[in-house]
Amino acid sequence: MSASKRREAIISILENETNPVAARQLADEFQVSRQIIVGDIALLRAEGNEILSTPRGYLYGDKDVILNGFTAKLVCQHSESQTRQELDIIVRHGGEVLDVQVEHPLYGLLSGVLRIKTIHDVDAFIVDMVNNKSKMLSSLTDGIHIHTVKCKDKQTFDQIQDALKKVGILYQ
Repeated sequence: MSASKRREAIISILENETNPVAARQLADEFQVSRQIIVGDIALLRAEGNEILSTPRGYLYGDKDVILNGFTAKLVCQHSESQTRQELDIIVRHGGEVLDVQVEHPLYGLLSGVLRIKTIHDVDAFIVDMVNNKSKMLSSLTDGIHIHTVKCKDKQTFDQIQDALKKVGILYQ
């Protein structure tokens, strides 16, 4: 299969998936290296395709955010040890953590796509963080960070805010 046909097939796969597709999965499907897929994704983005990278894989566009629901931002501050508690609260109350953002004094707004919507996603995120010995973006800003959260309605969002406030995670 030619590289251009492979990239067309990648777009087709991503357009038809609602869950993230891992680079390794695409590499296995097309019998190429993971690095070839990473390069394909870079070229597809350069052509104007909206492809999100999440900790679990690639998503095409932001169709999930556009369709149904309420989306708003939360400003939080907590220690690294409270990360699981924060994410658990959000997903157990019906929210999906779309991203994390921090305001860096030199680079400005830095963000990372998360797409955490289930307890399983929370567990996987924490395991990845520990296994990779990764530092949180919020470690750059004294624990202060912003999450874009998607949920079914404003009432659900307000319940998430209240729960985070009760445990001292919501920045005030």
